[in-house]
Amino acid sequence: MTEPDWDKIAKLEKAIMEKYGERAIINPKSLWNEEKEKEYLNQIKALSNQSFDEYNLVEGGGFLLSNKLFTSDINRICVSCNKYCLNKGDNLYLNKFRCCFNCYVQYVEDREQKWFEKLKHLEGKE
Repeated sequence: MTEPDWDKIAKLEKAIMEKYGERAIINPKSLWNEEKEKEYLNQIKALSNQSFDEYNLVEGGGFLLSNKLFTSDINRICVSCNKYCLNKGDNLYLNKFRCCFNCYVQYVEDREQKWFEKLKHLEGKE
């Protein structure tokens, strides 16, 4: 192997420092200390514990299923037309008004107060 050209390396470092500042050529290890190392390790442990909890598996119907499949509380059925809504655009209306976009335009728009009263009445019957 050939010996590195130290003059060329010095010129490159100088050009980088002039363009991006002195921090760009500092060795990152010089800014690291034991306290930062401990904090970093704690963050990694917390992140790994959090991601491990997300992938817990539950046996259901003879299969191992992720817990994420069971945490969805969103009812995707419109209370007005009783259709199952797959459209992502309906999510807002399903969450707030429990109806799809078409039913929102037809029954709810500009009549939100009456709609919420009707929903309370329907929930009382159930």
